[in-house]
Amino acid sequence: MAGELEFIDQSIGRFVSELKAQGLFDSTLVIISAKHGQSPIDVRKRRGIGGGQPTATIGSADAFDISDDGSLIWLTDPSLMPAVVAILSTPANQQTLGIQEIFAGQSLRNKFDNPGADPRTPDIILKVDTGVIFTGGSKLAEHGGFNEDDVHTGLLVSFPSLEHAVVKSAVSNQQVAPTIIKALALIPTISTRCARNRSRRCPFFSQAKSTTAFLNSKRHALACTPGAQHARVAHPICGEFRPCTIVVATLDDVRA
Repeated sequence: MAGELEFIDQSIGRFVSELKAQGLFDSTLVIISAKHGQSPIDVRKRRGIGGGQPTATIGSADAFDISDDGSLIWLTDPSLMPAVVAILSTPANQQTLGIQEIFAGQSLRNKFDNPGADPRTPDIILKVDTGVIFTGGSKLAEHGGFNEDDVHTGLLVSFPSLEHAVVKSAVSNQQVAPTIIKALALIPTISTRCARNRSRRCPFFSQAKSTTAFLNSKRHALACTPGAQHARVAHPICGEFRPCTIVVATLDDVRA
């Protein structure tokens, strides 16, 4: 673990050194995030469940599932959902599969899209007990579920004019994109998309003035590039008449 942290520290240092070498550091907002955690962090809680579960319990109604430390289940026919939920809800099957909560029907639509209208959305989602991994192998941890170890990750934001602070308010990765949109003052259609997904900017990011900006994206690097349309407009982050850069990287990107 110490070696991995040292690698990440050195990699971020290379980002910062290059930004300074290019004269961009003072006008760059840097966001370091992680797209997920790993569960369980405490390997003593690990409980591997093999035997082709949960398909073995659901049977032929299971068209496809992604089961790691949670389970996303697509059924051969959405109308089978109530019957499958009934099977999964028996005390014996809940114990066998380590089920903590079942999302289906309205409870699923409250948090995700309607599977009847969006085929990407599973018909059933299983939240399992911390430590449960659907594997017959030797892996110690997995991701893709909804336990605290999965979703509680670090989020670092750095900009020269921001005062050092530790923010304990709960935020999510969904708030990173609207924060970038606010920082770059992007076009309303993109902001509307975030509003439709109920994503808000991070609470520690101050209100930015409305300006025109051009988004140039490549992987996770986002840049407000110069152009005649806004060359004489002070940017909301740096307040200067020059391009502003935002670098967003996940720890997976740094490791790759």
